[in-house]
Amino acid sequence: MKFRTALGALAASALLLTGCAAAEGGDSGGGDSGAGEEAELVYVGAAAVPGSTQIGMWAVPDELGFFEEEGLTVTQELADGSTAAIQVVASGSADYTNAGVVSIMAAVNTGVPVQGYGAIAQNYPWVLAVGADSDIEDPEDFAGKTVGIISLASESNAFARAWMSENGLDPDSDVTFVPVGAGAPALAALDNGDIDALALYTEMYAALENGGAEFRYFDNPALFDEMPSIALTASADVINSDSDVLARAARAIYKGLLFSYANPEAAVRIGYEYYPEKLPESGDPEENIENDTRTFSAWIASVMPEEGDPLEWGDFGVIEPDVLQGVQDFAIASGNLEQEVDLEKVWTDKYVAQMNDFDRQEVLDLAESWAPED
Repeated sequence: MKFRTALGALAASALLLTGCAAAEGGDSGGGDSGAGEEAELVYVGAAAVPGSTQIGMWAVPDELGFFEEEGLTVTQELADGSTAAIQVVASGSADYTNAGVVSIMAAVNTGVPVQGYGAIAQNYPWVLAVGADSDIEDPEDFAGKTVGIISLASESNAFARAWMSENGLDPDSDVTFVPVGAGAPALAALDNGDIDALALYTEMYAALENGGAEFRYFDNPALFDEMPSIALTASADVINSDSDVLARAARAIYKGLLFSYANPEAAVRIGYEYYPEKLPESGDPEENIENDTRTFSAWIASVMPEEGDPLEWGDFGVIEPDVLQGVQDFAIASGNLEQEVDLEKVWTDKYVAQMNDFDRQEVLDLAESWAPED
């Protein structure tokens, strides 16, 4: 398995970015104009089990040499959720993570010195669903019902509560929320009648549908339009330093995500190489490739613009000020944030120009021509 080490050793093994900073004001180099100073980075994925996010943000850019082109060697670790990942980054034991934007705000609110700098999931991926034969037809039908959430600490809970509130229901009295986990346990709770609905993300629903589950989905209220879910996050001290390493890593990541969008099956096959535990027991990828590609495609759809030509999309990674304010409003309304925070401490556009400095057509051509090795 490529570049995976024990989380307990991170503090000793992580190379802090400030120790390998490039000269102030130096050319970003672009993805196609030569690597910067060599550096070793640790990426901590905010998931206890590797999924599509880790494939798109780490395995694909690593396999295709995008990190190497930037003079970077990136190793990966996994943490159990955004809060844990943020703590690892803030401690200096890892260099960056993909954290929930709401979690970044909550961390800043308590004085944790981290900052987001590149949106990843820009199309809000959480959706409310019922079984195909459910008698719940309209939002008002949820009154007196029970909704399954992943956990009380999950964004699943915040989303479900805000969804109810935006649709005229009191989440504290009209609806009951029950932690049921994700995946098979959540589906079992729905099938057994322990809950009436689920609040999960699109990738998880796709995985369950691969196994034969059938759902009926409800539209999200306008509150969630264009709301980013996760973002690249690092220590505020590193972001405020003269280092360009985070920008170079982000550039490699966005190249990997664009490749994954253009050829999701290739991304999944690369994922099998990095995470062989995702292969079926036979070890034959062809048994699962169709379903796994469908699941991955559901995730990448939350990352990239929903329509248009990739060559004409705007800059990757941007969170506009009004959108960030909307996320904060949601965080406060859902109880995940006690008070407003200084949004300049939550988010910076410092690296936007550098991390978009690459040839998109070149990446798209690579995705079209890519073939697995024999």
